[in-house]
Amino acid sequence: MIEDLFLESSSSRPPLRVGVVVDDLRALPPGSEVLSHLRRANFVEFVVVLNASPSAQVSTRVADVSEGTMDGGARKRLPGVFDWYQRWDRRRVESEARLMDPQECGVLIEGIPVVQSEAFAGDCDASVARIAEYGLDVLIHLGSTRLRGPILKLPRYGVWSVRWGDAVFSGTPPYFWEMVERRSLIAVTLCVLAECQGPARVLASVLTRAESYASLARNSFAPFVAARTLVLQKLHQLHQFGWGRVECGSATSCVTAVQEDRYATNPEMLWFLGTRLIGQTRLRMQLANTLEHWQVAVRPAADARPCTNAEGYRGVDAPRGHYYADPFVVEHAGRTHLFVEDSSYAADIGGIACLEIGSDGSLGEPVHVIERPYHCSYPQVIREGEQWFMVPETGFNGTVELYAAVDFPHQWRLEKVLFRGAAFDTTIVRHDGRYWFFVTLMDHVEHYCPQLFLFHSKSLTGTWTLHPDSPISRDVRTARCGGGIIRDGDRLVRVAQDGGVTYGRGLRFMEIVMINPREYVEREIGELTCNRFPGTIGVHTYNRGGGFEVVDLKRRVRRRTHLPD
Repeated sequence: MIEDLFLESSSSRPPLRVGVVVDDLRALPPGSEVLSHLRRANFVEFVVVLNASPSAQVSTRVADVSEGTMDGGARKRLPGVFDWYQRWDRRRVESEARLMDPQECGVLIEGIPVVQSEAFAGDCDASVARIAEYGLDVLIHLGSTRLRGPILKLPRYGVWSVRWGDAVFSGTPPYFWEMVERRSLIAVTLCVLAECQGPARVLASVLTRAESYASLARNSFAPFVAARTLVLQKLHQLHQFGWGRVECGSATSCVTAVQEDRYATNPEMLWFLGTRLIGQTRLRMQLANTLEHWQVAVRPAADARPCTNAEGYRGVDAPRGHYYADPFVVEHAGRTHLFVEDSSYAADIGGIACLEIGSDGSLGEPVHVIERPYHCSYPQVIREGEQWFMVPETGFNGTVELYAAVDFPHQWRLEKVLFRGAAFDTTIVRHDGRYWFFVTLMDHVEHYCPQLFLFHSKSLTGTWTLHPDSPISRDVRTARCGGGIIRDGDRLVRVAQDGGVTYGRGLRFMEIVMINPREYVEREIGELTCNRFPGTIGVHTYNRGGGFEVVDLKRRVRRRTHLPD
């Protein structure tokens, strides 16, 4: 779905002349997706395939890496315990682990000239001259061969390569040493390669949450999903807006790995597996017969009190068998209404409920206002003149739906489907005569790798235009909205969910410094974490209105006290 936003460029510039480097006509992940994008994009002229290591035996290991690239070279002899662990780990998630294997690319490169090149290792003048004849704008490295020498300078905009790691962790195997260190965040970056020991220019990076502290295979999925469209996104930006726009978002990074570029020894693996076994056993005992339970909390608003203050909230629980989350609050005709996600544990599906807030902060009886055969949540309510609208999250249905109030606040009708795709927590604000739509898109909902996109339109129901800076966040700590845009005097503040440690851990408040059809800039001005609410393990929505502030809080509770009998 994300790729569809970047397959067409409206620029009149000549198509980008692009080549790729592969190993033995096999592409390393996410090579098959990159090759498919090159064939389909209307702004790319796919001109040459450079074939390296024609005699190498390609490894199908999930985590063999060389210089930050999934290794397609000769299979190495691994330490015994690590080899056993990797095989066992892969069997547990075999269907998804196959996504990380090198893939035959014969069909995807059909009709494209293939050049057996010796120019990768140094100064082979004949090979360099032959490659230069293709007049490449970009060369994309989808193999494991280390590139150095003149070939790095042949493409106009450099040799691009996906690096499985960041400036701290980038060794072999990818994401293993982060897992050993219990790092909650892992990265994948798109770099312009430089000479050995030289600083690499990072064109784009994605920061995701580690899915496991024990499974290397599971931790590889989210970065893989994120990396599939990185190359396409930056090629589109290059063609549509020019190299200057690409450079504005890039950074120079000198990669120095914390751990050595090596596999864990047998003693290290025995220690790792032993500590993980003990930890997992202890955790399962602690969490037995418990569940994560969301509730909303309300307090009177005070202008002098910052959003990051956690004092004065009073928790309100849902009826047994249900939980409340994603609270939005509005005032109408002198009455204050709270809209929430009302989810049933038994049905495992949510709808939208409305509760009136009394002057003392007490809540009335819930009235179910939107119930669909699919999950609904995050009910942002907005007013257009005298008409009220709601845009609940319906991402699991693959839609962004606009509802109009027939009899506010309890009766609503579906007005229009604004967008189709796995879109989450759509947040709308009207500013400078335009409607701005902040939308989190995910190609694989199962593997949490959100990217925040910004669209704009001249009307609430008009055609969406993608902002040129999109995605405006690829960082799991800010890439999902956690409430409506706050108007604080003359400034706008975006509430962002911080999912860096666990889902819904906290909120970050991002001041929107600049927003127009050409530029978007924001900066962090504060945070509200679950640590400020005693006994909680999460907070992921904040809103204000009608003289009240509302949040949702996640607690760990006994199953028998909250599940239906």
